[in-house]
Amino acid sequence: MKTDNENLKKLRSWLIEDTGSEAEADHLLPVIERLCGMTRPAADAVSQRGLTNRLIEEHRANQPETPPERTVVCIDDDASMIDLVHLILGARGYRVLGAMSGPDALQLVSKVRPDLVLLDLMMPDMDGWDVYQRMRADETMRSIPVIIVTAKAQTIDRVLGLNIAKVEDYITKPFSPIELMDSISKILGRVA
Repeated sequence: MKTDNENLKKLRSWLIEDTGSEAEADHLLPVIERLCGMTRPAADAVSQRGLTNRLIEEHRANQPETPPERTVVCIDDDASMIDLVHLILGARGYRVLGAMSGPDALQLVSKVRPDLVLLDLMMPDMDGWDVYQRMRADETMRSIPVIIVTAKAQTIDRVLGLNIAKVEDYITKPFSPIELMDSISKILGRVA
């Protein structure tokens, strides 16, 4: 039988994996003890993910309500990518809104006027380049910075994005939370 200390280490490891942040995991550990009464890891990864989600919700509910300083719209046809961005940025005080299609994205960006857009290129119906071109053609969206976040990792795609289309940055999936935050900080620092 594992000791509580071994269980705590395993839970911390799962939390780091699920949240992408050691600091977030360390904040959630006391919540685990309150929820479980005893630090006992779930039997498998699927059960652990459910436990992690409950813990994150409780942790966030106990945080002071502060208005976010910046709004970011994440445009991606993969809901789990929007959730990941929300987890990474939400923990740092950003308001994150998601859109899963080009038309929905354009409507949302036009309505909200976010500080930054994270844009996937490969989407059905209207791809990311179409969304980007329509944003640049619209007076109300033209000045909103855009970071391409895509699985298209070929050099030519990056060159086209940064040098021809003039997006603010180009990040390839998979990316680390640090890489994403560095890019966002750099860009929002320029436009602040």
